Parts: sequence; structure tokens; C-alpha cells
Amino acid sequence: MAPPKVMKLTDKLIKSFKYDGGWDVRWDDSVPGFGLRVYPTGKKAFVLHYRPQGLQNKRLMVIGRFGADLTVKQAREKAAKHRSQIRDGVDPLHEKQRASAAKTFGELANQFIDEYAKIHKKTWETDEGRLKRHIPDSWRRRKVASITREDVESLHRTIGKTRPYEANRTLDLLRVVFRQAKLWPSIEFEGENPAGGVRKFPEEQRKRWVTPEEFPYLASAIDDQPSIYVRSALWLYMLVGLRKTELLKAKREDIDWSGKRLRLPETKSGEEQTVPLSSPAVAILEATPAMVKNPYILPGAKPGQHLVNIEKPWWKVRKAATVATWGADKTSPAHGIVVSLRMKLERDPEHGEVADEAEKREIELPTGLVDVRLHDLRRTVGSWLSGSDVDLNKVRQALRHRNIATTLIYARLSQDSVRDVMEEHGRRVMEVAGKHGPRAVEPVK
Repeated sequence: MAPPKVMKLTDKLIKSFKYDGGWDVRWDDSVPGFGLRVYPTGKKAFVLHYRPQGLQNKRLMVIGRFGADLTVKQAREKAAKHRSQIRDGVDPLHEKQRASAAKTFGELANQFIDEYAKIHKKTWETDEGRLKRHIPDSWRRRKVASITREDVESLHRTIGKTRPYEANRTLDLLRVVFRQAKLWPSIEFEGENPAGGVRKFPEEQRKRWVTPEEFPYLASAIDDQPSIYVRSALWLYMLVGLRKTELLKAKREDIDWSGKRLRLPETKSGEEQTVPLSSPAVAILEATPAMVKNPYILPGAKPGQHLVNIEKPWWKVRKAATVATWGADKTSPAHGIVVSLRMKLERDPEHGEVADEAEKREIELPTGLVDVRLHDLRRTVGSWLSGSDVDLNKVRQALRHRNIATTLIYARLSQDSVRDVMEEHGRRVMEVAGKHGPRAVEPVK
């Protein structure tokens, strides 16, 4: 056997090396076990030959390619670092193999949905959609351990430019995803949660609800929807005050027709609940046709599944209702645009057409009803009930709130009853003062 080739490796010397047959390694004389292997193809790679603590057999680890990846100085520094790890009982090749086998964030996201969210969360579909919408493709290819707090902060800022509430919900979700990663042995992830410590955008309690003046336009737009299941769903949200998934997942067998009740086996609290049905709600349910081999009240497009894509038609309803309110309100800056487009097109204009014309005329359009979310219909039920002087405990029971404090939030949305009280107070003040009707304070003479 030829003696080992030991020398002071330099970049210039390495460039001159030619393959010399067999297992051709040129060993460096400064770091034990560090050398350069020359392959028959001419490729050259730095290697480290060492014996891990507690093992009899030596191991050969490729540090990196010469030229393309490393200079000899850089490779020597890496070799010295690995030798230090070996003395501390760490096997660098094992660590390298473990890191290369570590899962990507995309794999973690899939595992999170399948092994955690679907089992523990009724809103797993929301989580799945949020991850698909907001997680960049570059993240999905990266190792989980490579995602940093700076990465999470950048993503949070990007989403928050237009949707701060959604950015906060995505941040909450990522905290849970990384928390689960630390609990799964199959995921190579240690250290701090990169989603921890990231500051959320300020949030205010949402106060949007549909007023009695707005609802006729919304109702008309709902009735214009081609799908009877979409129409039924939106009317039932307004009539019963159900949460989105509670209604979509309700089955026909859950309807108690004689008792006018709907059983909800899956609720936010995790407990089975029942809700009373008004006569209009029962009429809607009676008019909603059953679908063969589909158990749901609101069947979806897929066989045996419930309606899922309710947000898309709801967005169309909101836009149509908004255009209708603009056309009816002569004080609105959008009124003239709607009227002129109606004459020009010989039909009611669409929201986008009004927006384009407003941009040409440099007119800022009112929000209208486009900001009404589906959950705001539940808020509307609560605010209308409380505004009708219904006892708050009864409102709490109707909306199935555990805490009366939650019901109070809905109650604060409607100021009609408070306005009536103040109107009566103002009338009495003026009456006692001997003045009748609203009048301005007279100026000083």
C-alpha cells in the first residue's frame, strides 16, 4: 500500500492535482484527518476522516467541493470546528445527515393539518386555507429550522399592509404550528419559536352591523342569487344568528320540525346545542330542497358534502347591495355615477364599473355594504334584539354566549334605544324650559 500523501494544502497546489488512481486523497499536515479527495472525473472535494467517541470504525465526511463551495482556508476552518465538536462528543456527519433529512416547512404545514388541526380544531379548514394563501413558496421549500423571527416579521408586515387583522390571525396560527414542530420527533426544530415575540397590529372591537335602513338592499341582492342553497344560507344567517360553520355543517336530520328547533352537534364550545327557529326560518328550511344521498341542509357541489364556498356569493351580494344604496341615496357622491351608467348601459351597473367611473372623475366612493362580513350578520341579530329592548339574558341565550360580557358587546352596537331615551330627555328639558321643538341657542345681543 502506498504511503499516505501528507502536505500543506494550498489553493494553487490543489489546482494542479490530477487523479492518481484508486482512493486518491491528499492529506493536510495541519488538521488531523483533513484532506482533499480527487475523483476520477476530476472533481475535488474536502473531506474529514475521524472516529466518533464510543465507536470503533472511522467515518469519512465530505465538507464541501473545492472552488465551487470552499477555499482551502475555509475548509480547514470547518474541519477544525468539526474536530472540536468531536472532542465534545458530537458526531458532525450524523448532524449533517440529520439536517439534510429535516423536514421542510411545507411538510410541517401538511403534517400540522393532518395530525393536529383536523383532530383538535373544528376550524381546521380555515387554518389550511390561511396557510395556502399566505405562506410563500420559498418557505415551503426551506427547512423548518431555517425560518427566523425576521422571516415571520416580514410576512406579518406584508399581510398587514392591507389586512392587519388577517396578519394577526396568521401570526397566531404560525405560533401554534412551530409549537407543534417542537413536540414532534420527526421535525428537526429546536430553539425559540420564530413567531414568538412578534408584535401584533393594534385591533379594535369590530362594530359593524347591518342597519334596518341598509337591510332591504341586502335582502334584494340575496334574492337575486341563482343558487337556492346560497339564498337559504344567507337568510338563515340573518334569521337565526348562527356561526358560519354551524349552519354549513347542519344536517336535515338535526331539524326538529314540530319543536321548531335546530340541533347543533358541532359548536364553538364543543358541546351539542339547540337553537329555536322562528316561523320565517322554518319556512326557509321547508323551501330548501333536499339532495339525494346528501345529508346536509345546504348541499355543496361535491357529492355528499356541504356548501363550502359561501364567501364568493356573499361578496357579490355585498357589492350589488352597495350599488343599490348608492343609486337610492341622492346625497351620495356615487348617486350621479350610478344613474348615468344605468342610462348608458340600460341596466344596473356593477360595482367595478362604478368604481372605474369614479376613478376617472376623481370621486371617492363611500364604503357602502362591502365591509359587511358574514359574521356581522350574527352581530346584526344581537344588535337588533338588544335594540328592541329584549332582556340581555335572553339575547345571550339566543346567541348561545357563555359570558354575558360578550352579549354586552353586541348590545352596544345598537344605539337606537339609547337614542330614544335621549330624545325623550331632550323633549322634557325643552318642555320644562317653556320652549317647544328643537331650537338653536339664541346669539348674545
